[in-house]
Amino acid sequence: MLTVALPWVLVAAGLAAAGVVALHLLALERPPVAPFPPARFLLDAPARAAARQRRPHDLPLLCARVAALLAAGAALAGIRWVPPGPRTIWIVVADAAHRAARPAWAEASGDASVPVAWVTGLGEDPGRALAVAQRTAAAAVARKPGASTVALEVRLPARVRDLTSWRAWRPHWPGPVEVRPASGTRWPASPPVADAMPRVVWPDDGIPEGWTRLPRPDRVGAVAGFGVVLVGPWERRAIRRDASEADVPVAWWSDGAVAAVERRRADGGCERVVAIPRPAGTDLLASPAAVTLRRALANGCGGRVVTQALADSLASGLAGGNPRLASASAFVVSPSGDGRPGPPLLAGALWLVVLGALVAEGVLRRGPRQASA
Repeated sequence: MLTVALPWVLVAAGLAAAGVVALHLLALERPPVAPFPPARFLLDAPARAAARQRRPHDLPLLCARVAALLAAGAALAGIRWVPPGPRTIWIVVADAAHRAARPAWAEASGDASVPVAWVTGLGEDPGRALAVAQRTAAAAVARKPGASTVALEVRLPARVRDLTSWRAWRPHWPGPVEVRPASGTRWPASPPVADAMPRVVWPDDGIPEGWTRLPRPDRVGAVAGFGVVLVGPWERRAIRRDASEADVPVAWWSDGAVAAVERRRADGGCERVVAIPRPAGTDLLASPAAVTLRRALANGCGGRVVTQALADSLASGLAGGNPRLASASAFVVSPSGDGRPGPPLLAGALWLVVLGALVAEGVLRRGPRQASA
């Protein structure tokens, strides 16, 4: 089926073509020759007069002009051919840790019309889902140029550690996001009561057991973790040399070095080891940001439990609150890769018709002049 982005442009082109047809019906014709004795009183010049014709004057020239007007109007109006079928692309982004289990929703979404992008580490950084969704949507729209909207569903694990990147990426997705659990169909209404609580190991000197003491403390500008940044100056006294695969970094110094880790315990809980010194005589750990970091270190193991209220908050984080589906045109990328939509194939063909019609008009107008000469 054909769709038109700007119908009024196409209507204007039709009216212009009708005006050209009307002008061709009013042609300047030489009047018939009749004998007139006192010819010396007439001007010695060719006589012409306007005459209303039953059929358009100079039909090939008229066809060339009308074709140029209608083709240019159709190209400017954004007319294009849309293949029949569903015009909404559904995209699912899920945590790769659940790929082997193949939950029921993954089987239902396993056909080619609903691509599933499996992403590693959504629990550590859920914002990766939105970044991958942008690339997946661009590829899906390129494969299906007739799509008009894109729907996104993100399957998050039961716990997420840091929501900073999600909140940073969320305004860039131009539509709603449906946030669902990685396994199951609904989120809990509230966090579980018997949540595993961590054991925080935070030595005053900032040198945990097993970490390497620095021969000489160095200065670091800031430390960040759990979406909080604490600006120093800080004094780093130890560094983690032998990184264990069981240790999950939860805080970092401004130069990228690990400042705190989390490791699982055999009883199902966890232990958080912090290598941030507690400076005496300063208020570096008394600021609101520092209090937030200290509370986050004491939160449940594995990160923050995703409840229905949190899922609704993540889904409705669009700037402006637009409830409609994301427009497919927002993900169209030109072949040059500059992010602007490339011209549709039909529009290019229409402009070729315009060019051909203008060339034909020039040839047809030149023909009678050469014949009269």
